[in-house]
Amino acid sequence: MAKTKIEYGERTWNPLAGCTIVSEGCVNCWAKAMAKRLRAMGRPEYQDVVNDIGQWTGTITLIPERLNEPFSWRTPQHVLVEYMGDLFHEKVEDKYIHQIFNVMRVNDKHTYQVLTKRPERMFRLLRDRPPQPSVYLGVSIENNKRAVERRVWMKYLHDLGWNTWVSYGPALGPVEWEGWEFIQQLVCEGESGPKARPMHPNWVRSARDFCQWRGIKFFFKQWGEFVPISHL
Repeated sequence: MAKTKIEYGERTWNPLAGCTIVSEGCVNCWAKAMAKRLRAMGRPEYQDVVNDIGQWTGTITLIPERLNEPFSWRTPQHVLVEYMGDLFHEKVEDKYIHQIFNVMRVNDKHTYQVLTKRPERMFRLLRDRPPQPSVYLGVSIENNKRAVERRVWMKYLHDLGWNTWVSYGPALGPVEWEGWEFIQQLVCEGESGPKARPMHPNWVRSARDFCQWRGIKFFFKQWGEFVPISHL
């Protein structure tokens, strides 16, 4: 567990490390860059998950000693769950995921935000579990193509009683938000880092206006890169 500079959470809880690219939003993944830095610092859990140039290797390292961290938090925390990988990656065993959700169920004084780019597996694993009011299931989208692909699984989870939210980031294209009325929060952000791709202000305005008119919590984190107006 560590304090985080991510403004909409207080703590991160990363019981595993590692991921692989699944869509265009993953190309300049900040977690991949952070894993490279931690590997260079000698952190054992990151030695195998990225290579020398900071690319995911496909190895997923489970960190079971972190499973019980929420038991040590005396005061209620807003926890961002698994931000150094994807909890629903295909190489993470079902049993391990259910262990994580059992810990969250027992420690329900905390609020947990889960985020994945693999909502279809999240649905398959959680459809038979009772909804947990302290857990918010999130999906990351980067453009309208991914929004359309991933929305159906989030709607299924909402219909089962789960809290749902969306991370629109890195925002790489406009999104048609009709059909997302069921979510409870939308976080919007541009890409960061030296290879950041541009984000148009109108994409942000569209997301903000959608939330404003429907009473959905909206959080704008940061701008992405820009291009000269002559290129628009």
